[in-house]
Amino acid sequence: MDRTEDGIRRAGPAARAAHTHSGPAQQTEQTAQAITPAYPERWFYVPADVELPELLGVLRADTRLQRYAERQLTRLIEHDDRNGGDLLPALRAYLTAAGNKSVAAKLAGMSRQAYYQRLHTIERLLGCDLESGLQRTSLHVAVLVLDAGAGAVPGS
Repeated sequence: MDRTEDGIRRAGPAARAAHTHSGPAQQTEQTAQAITPAYPERWFYVPADVELPELLGVLRADTRLQRYAERQLTRLIEHDDRNGGDLLPALRAYLTAAGNKSVAAKLAGMSRQAYYQRLHTIERLLGCDLESGLQRTSLHVAVLVLDAGAGAVPGS
């Protein structure tokens, strides 16, 4: 075993998954290894086992992830670019505050009334309901991908 392979082996499953270039079946197995349960005696996963930023890091080179972020956020980013807007930071604050509008308005440094208008515009542009946990989660993943620099999303 050469020094690179030894270093990857010692670094753990996430490094092995990121380093290995193989077919889809092997990549799926490697990704699963990268998110092994926190306690080896458990055969199941709990949400705390999967650190989303780490998982996105493992999948960073996957162009499907980049396209996903583009599909989710392009209209918002293009709107901000055309209008000198602040919708993406407003969305980021909302997601950071786990959907708490009052906290998000404070994070964004806006009055609640102005902030609620931003959220309405975001919903209209993206065709989504920000009250939906599933849609919020989808957008949060897309924002994390964008923040990690994993995708070349237009306007960024």
